[in-house]
Amino acid sequence: MTCGPGTYCPAGSAAPVPCPEGHFCGAGAKEPNPCVARYYCPAKSEKPTLCPAGSLCSKAALASPEECPRGSFCPAGSSAAQECIEGNYCPVGTAAPVPCGPGTYCPVGAVEALPCPAGNFCPDGVKPRDCPCCPAKSTAALDCPKKR
Repeated sequence: MTCGPGTYCPAGSAAPVPCPEGHFCGAGAKEPNPCVARYYCPAKSEKPTLCPAGSLCSKAALASPEECPRGSFCPAGSSAAQECIEGNYCPVGTAAPVPCGPGTYCPVGAVEALPCPAGNFCPDGVKPRDCPCCPAKSTAALDCPKKR
């Protein structure tokens, strides 16, 4: 009996058996091999598939990747989510941090850009800076009008 890719041939079997989810079976396999972390294996896999960007493969024997959690990012092949860095935001399924734009800021673990509050300016998306006369969403410091 010939045991092709995506199947295995246990001793005493009359026909090839489809490789189960979370495992892979190369040509001629006698038993299924479990997928390792960073990879996933749908049913009938010949070889493990690298976890795609924006996804997480944190444990062995996964049949499909998990979505990267909010406030984190997951490059291809991730076995653990990385916390979103200051000055960036990371919605669910993020492969790489997204920079915050002018007039917004993003603390560590942000899931969206936050508008710069009144009384501050936000030139670089990192953190608000004091500016008593600045309206909300300011990108540059403003001089306060002189009192007469």
